[in-house]
Amino acid sequence: MATQTKTNLGLLIVLATSTFNAASADPSKPGVLYSVRDYTRSGITYSGAGKNIKFLIEPFAYVSNGKLRNLPDNLDQKLFDRDYYANHRQYTLFAGGKPSGSVSVRQNAFGIQCNSLAAIGDATPSELISGMRMGLASNADFQAMQYTRRAPTDDERAMALKLAQRIYAQNKAPKPVTTKIRVTNITVFQSANRSILVGSFAANTINKESGYDLSVTHAAFLVAERFGEASYGATLRWFHAGEEADVETQDLVDILDVDGDGEPEIITQFGYYEAVEYHVYRKAKGKWVDFYKQFGAGC
Repeated sequence: MATQTKTNLGLLIVLATSTFNAASADPSKPGVLYSVRDYTRSGITYSGAGKNIKFLIEPFAYVSNGKLRNLPDNLDQKLFDRDYYANHRQYTLFAGGKPSGSVSVRQNAFGIQCNSLAAIGDATPSELISGMRMGLASNADFQAMQYTRRAPTDDERAMALKLAQRIYAQNKAPKPVTTKIRVTNITVFQSANRSILVGSFAANTINKESGYDLSVTHAAFLVAERFGEASYGATLRWFHAGEEADVETQDLVDILDVDGDGEPEIITQFGYYEAVEYHVYRKAKGKWVDFYKQFGAGC
């Protein structure tokens, strides 16, 4: 009991600290919403950030009164660094739709791509954003959602693979592809009466007709929902097949109640040949609508 009390107290301290630091940002500047991802698995090196690099944070929206606004294409990097990164600025870390810790900026990472507003940072607790897990950070306030973010059960994983196989079949993927489907990530968000499963998948084949034995990436993304004890049903399906510069993937960043209506928005990251792009989905009339997008770092 004493150990649990200390753990709870520690978590409260982290949350209180993150709230304080987020509030300390300049109120005259618009709020910013960032993705937070594990940098160690990116496959990219960045000599300008020193050693022990762990997390990359990247802005993809201004946020005000529950509305998202695109970052301008000609945004001045020096001004952005001064306003949002200088002096090791700290932000609230959101995971599973609620404040869950803090993110501190170590330094900007503008040189990581031809065009970048990203920064190197540290997340606490770090295990929330490890591996293929991502999260969100912001200096704006959002209504906490009553969801638990967790890994899928064995049954949920098997069900997700079956739904993914249907997506591949519906998009006329070659039969050999369906035997090579691999799970990129599956995450479940669970509330008292609703479960939202988000999964991303990929399969690679060789296009020998090209004359260069190019690898073709067949990527799929899905959202499946279950209410109460009912079975899961797919409510969003996405598929893309391409090679080299035409490769596209889509992965979950996290959920967040952006507009304060009590319903989660789903934030995803599209991966392209040399760039990423962020998309935000909102449920409208029973369907997920892709209503916002913003390019991230890229060349």
